[in-house]
Order: sequence, then structure tokens, then C-alpha cells
Amino acid sequence: MDVARPLILLIENDDADVFLFRRALAKLNFGGTLRVVATVPGGRRYLTHQGDFADREYYLCPDLIVSDMNVGGHFGTELLEWVRSQPGLSHIPFVFLSGSYLPPDKIKAQELGANAFYDKSGDIQKAAMHAAGMMELLPK
Repeated sequence: MDVARPLILLIENDDADVFLFRRALAKLNFGGTLRVVATVPGGRRYLTHQGDFADREYYLCPDLIVSDMNVGGHFGTELLEWVRSQPGLSHIPFVFLSGSYLPPDKIKAQELGANAFYDKSGDIQKAAMHAAGMMELLPK
């Protein structure tokens, strides 16, 4: 299967936030692929090609991981910590896009190796600005 690169893996369980992220990417004329997983355990399964994500040609390794901080009873920092501990995945840029405005969340994300932390916004212009910042982390 020919999947356009770059590939972004979005870990998000809120359909409205997924929709806004897709709109922000469209506003930037993003020519890559977006894969969405609604849970932190699902993110691990995606990255290890387990279960529904076994098709390695379709579920390619992402060039960027974007995660909410709180996803379905789990914390995105759990996924970040796991990703950073995996030799084949630790190089992938990891960004948080979260409604959590707590300084300790941002500090923990930075300590675990997050590349950036953006606050969610319902404003498409601000969402597009955040997405543009994320695009800078994609391989050239």
C-alpha cells in the first residue's frame, strides 16, 4: 500500500478534537497521512503492530506522534515514557496537544522527552498555528 508521507499518529478520544486537528492539517495543505487511535493502549498496539494494527504496510511507523494528555483513563505521559524506552521508536518526535493547563503536566512531559506541548483551542487559526509548529518536527 502506498501511504503518503509524512505520517502522523494522533492519540485522541474526543471526536471534536480529531475533527479540529484534521481541519488544521487541511488548512496547512498537509499532504501526508493521519492515523487516529483513541486510547493509550491502542497507541502501543499500533506502534507494535498488534491486534487490529498487524498490517505493517498500512499501519506504518509514524514520523510524529501527537497525543492528548488525558486519553480514556490513561495519561499520554505513559505512552511517551514507553516510546522513549523503545530503541526502534525513541527517535520519533512526540508532541502533546492537550486541554490540561497544569504546569506539572507540562514539566513531566518535558522531563520524559516531549518535543513540544500545545494547548488545545477551538479556534481554527490557533489550531493551525499549533499544527504548523508540529510540522517543523517532521523529517525533511
